[in-house]
Amino acid sequence: MAPSRGHPDWLTLTELGRLYGLSAVTIGKVLQASGLRQLDGRPSPEALRQGLAFQRHSSPSRQTLWDRDGCAPHLEHQGLKPLRQRSPLELWADLISDLQQGTPAVVMSAEDAAEEVPAELVGPLNRRLRERGCSFQVHQATIRRLPRPSADSPAPTADAGGPHRRG
Repeated sequence: MAPSRGHPDWLTLTELGRLYGLSAVTIGKVLQASGLRQLDGRPSPEALRQGLAFQRHSSPSRQTLWDRDGCAPHLEHQGLKPLRQRSPLELWADLISDLQQGTPAVVMSAEDAAEEVPAELVGPLNRRLRERGCSFQVHQATIRRLPRPSADSPAPTADAGGPHRRG
């Protein structure tokens, strides 16, 4: 991902960390490992030179803001992956395999979750679950579907509760 030079999306460490599922402290350490942040928490001269960070000197905390797109290649080079890039398939596979293993704090079963899986993901999801060694499989019959109106029924109107006149 190339740094955005038009209008950077400036983020605090906390906001940047959330993109990767990390705390501000942890993302700060990753920025240090990337050479973008100094041990004292200030941006490195290189980060400033590249326009990846700036300090708000008018702010009493002298908070540093980081360019989201500019920092991304450095963070990803350290092995991080933004959470937003996880596919729905991976999210469903994580949820169902975790539920099947049993999570005491969650009051949902793998069967409950399977009812909500989009129909187009059933095949790929079942393959992914098998790859992970999860014995649970989603069956088309368990997926909850919204009832569809029959061809003879009138189209719903804004006043669906009122009388209908056929003519």
